[in-house]
Amino acid sequence: MRTLVAHTYGQAINVATTILLPYVAVTNWGAAEYGVWISITAVTQLLLLIDLGWGNAIQNQLCMKSNRGIEEATFLTTKVANNYLAKLSIAVACLVAMSILISQYKSTIITTCTNKDLAITIFLLSIPSILSPINTIYCGIWRYLGQNEKGITAINTVRLIETSIVVITIISGKNIIATSFLAAIFRIISSIVMIYDGYRRLKFDGPHLDAGQEKSILVEVESIRSAAKGFTMLAASQYIFLNGPVIIITSILGPVAAASFTACRTLSRLPILPLAMFLSSLSPELTKLSAAKNTERIKTIVPRVATISAIIVATVSLLTMILTTQIEELWFNGKLQLDSTILFPLCVGATILAINQVTSQALQAINQTTNQGRMYIINYSGFCIFMFSTIYYSKQACWSGYSLLIAELMMALLLFKEYNKIPSWKTEKPIAQ
Repeated sequence: MRTLVAHTYGQAINVATTILLPYVAVTNWGAAEYGVWISITAVTQLLLLIDLGWGNAIQNQLCMKSNRGIEEATFLTTKVANNYLAKLSIAVACLVAMSILISQYKSTIITTCTNKDLAITIFLLSIPSILSPINTIYCGIWRYLGQNEKGITAINTVRLIETSIVVITIISGKNIIATSFLAAIFRIISSIVMIYDGYRRLKFDGPHLDAGQEKSILVEVESIRSAAKGFTMLAASQYIFLNGPVIIITSILGPVAAASFTACRTLSRLPILPLAMFLSSLSPELTKLSAAKNTERIKTIVPRVATISAIIVATVSLLTMILTTQIEELWFNGKLQLDSTILFPLCVGATILAINQVTSQALQAINQTTNQGRMYIINYSGFCIFMFSTIYYSKQACWSGYSLLIAELMMALLLFKEYNKIPSWKTEKPIAQ
């Protein structure tokens, strides 16, 4: 129950951010400037992949083996943290190089700011993405300590403060660079606090393990590496799925069209946010059932949750289509139009997405991610190629919505096939507390 409350708190922040940030940005900056913001964000979120899935993998590993000693947990977490720090240095080097290249590039699409300002903004907005894996590892520590809700609450509080800083900065009349700078500074400070507190929670004074324990954990690190590959592919596919359309539309039709598409997609996905909250709460329980060799129970829960989720999302999507004009006037004060030819296929796709998320969460909870990751990568890469081709030749943004709908249908078939591969184990073993 406490975990559910923590996730409810987090999703309340998600909903508020999803609705408030576009409203504030469009009202104060205008549609074009907001389009620039989301386009730059779409590029910088590529750096979310730098931990190569290790953060998510260790969360599940610590949860499945929560009866380990504090020294073992510290040793395991340190190995993963060191792995992340090595990749961090590479990411920083790539970021600097990317910013320098962009500062030399003559932009023909984004004309609301200079190339130098564009490069600076990309650099600043990249910092939160680079530091994001620290949040994941910090949550993993709390899951190991049996207080998952505290880690979730802490991370969501950081997000709330960061969003508040962005909103207040925009309202006060500051530009994109100033907003990005303050957000980056806050993320750096919060990450330092998490590192310190995480080590303190694990009583980090140097683990004292014998050779056998160290060898066992190093073998375990290899299993985490395997699971991490799957999480990396999932993260990469989600990046393509979420940010690919924004980058494509911006490059062909401009930032205003990208802003309109983003608003339509945001609106169609609002009913998905409460579902994500519930699935996040359900995930640790599914992981425990998997550890107890009780996948029969998992295969009973998942279809029921998927059916209920699809019905709820379909109902809300229908109401959204009926009230589009009223929502547009209330949300953006007429400064940004919601394209119904994009919104309709996105609302239909949201219903299918609800089912896909339930199935995907079940597979992730038991660390069955490698094949799923490949499926997402192939499917969403194909979807981006199809979207680019249709929009490039037709110059019509509506193809973005229909491309997403087709991608969700294909993904539903692939996930269903993978889900059926889960073995049906009925014997439940006791779970160590």
